Amino acid sequence: MIAGNSGRGKTILCSQFVYDGFNKDRMDYVFPLVNPKHSFMLTSELRMDFEKFERHGKFTFFDFTSFD
Repeated sequence: MIAGNSGRGKTILCSQFVYDGFNKDRMDYVFPLVNPKHSFMLTSELRMDFEKFERHGKFTFFDFTSFD
């Protein structure tokens, strides 16, 4: 479990871990987020192209931020 205040790097740390696993053909991760999809996909600025894995069916983003 990774927890902390906003802006501490939790999403970046977890993104790097999962992205490395995708590049090694590992798909055994659970990655819950509180970030909306458009915000999370900005990690492409960090050279992590999750959209590529999404196009190939290796990654699915579940956006739980819009539930009331």
